[in-house]
Amino acid sequence: MPFKEKYKHIAADLENRVKSARFRNYLPSQPELMKYYNSAKRTISRAVAVLKNKNLIIHEKGLGNRILKKNENPGKHPPVTIALFIALDFDCPFMYFFSFEYIRGLTRYCTRNNIAIEIYDIAKADLLEIVMRNFKNRRTGAVVYVPYVYNFNRSFIKKIKKMKLPLITIVDLPARYRQLISTVDYSNREIMYALSKKINHRFRTYLLTLPVQKYVWQRERIKFFKKFFPAGKIINNLNTAELTGTNFEIRYGYDLIKTNLEKISFPANIIGINTAIAFGAMNFLKKKKIPIPGQVQIFGIGNSDRLQQDLLSAMEMPGYKLGHHTAKIINENLADLKNGKIFHIRLHSRFNKGLSSE
Repeated sequence: MPFKEKYKHIAADLENRVKSARFRNYLPSQPELMKYYNSAKRTISRAVAVLKNKNLIIHEKGLGNRILKKNENPGKHPPVTIALFIALDFDCPFMYFFSFEYIRGLTRYCTRNNIAIEIYDIAKADLLEIVMRNFKNRRTGAVVYVPYVYNFNRSFIKKIKKMKLPLITIVDLPARYRQLISTVDYSNREIMYALSKKINHRFRTYLLTLPVQKYVWQRERIKFFKKFFPAGKIINNLNTAELTGTNFEIRYGYDLIKTNLEKISFPANIIGINTAIAFGAMNFLKKKKIPIPGQVQIFGIGNSDRLQQDLLSAMEMPGYKLGHHTAKIINENLADLKNGKIFHIRLHSRFNKGLSSE
């Protein structure tokens, strides 16, 4: 067989096998075809290109060359669709901002890489109904699950895993979920360690937190606060029953520091377990005209730069970065994710120095 004609014969054989349903959903990989036809990479690439030009297959990044169904338009759908389930009903503007930035990062990456995205509000959506109604007949590549203040829906998780759809979250997971769900998040250990290097070591350090540690991220931050601030004190003795509605955590931080002001030895370092609580504490201390950062340095954990005009120093956990990396992990590792491989990616937080620390 003339060398220049070999790719045509391979293409014809592949076309015949595709039309006779010898393959299931995808062509064999390029190395497999090279071995089967005893041909070079360039020859196989030219043969596969013939099938693409005839609209018999379409290349899906991370998966391979998918065989198109009869009458399927290869340009009608992007090769991957990400379904994002996210909690959006927050009373606190900090969480709204974080969610907006997360969605912006996710959608920006998807737009640039021809990935479709569907967004569902966990508070309003019947998760299982959506899974049953939509996912079975659609080309959903992965599910991103961000419940925030909601508990993990075990039935939803089991259904997604049963359908063999990759499942990714940005929430710290209990141990029982870490073998089931991939994560892209920040390290609370790294955050507390970094804060231990930023405080004034001549001051006593206090951690302001909620009275009930119902979330993994709260428990982890308390655990690592005790590790890196062995002489520190935790303050969480305020009843939250009467605090509801808009800016709940900001008002909680304000009232918590107000109630415990006499128990704090100044000068002091004050760390809020999140940025909202730290911001509320800072508002009260400003009102009492306690010098900041002279007599008290205040630190938050979470996004603050666009909400406090750089008043509050904080360990930042950019939502945009999380969203961008979540989509990137899916796009670059989709085949492995579909085969059940679990990824746990830790991103680095950054310190944003405001006026509340030296």
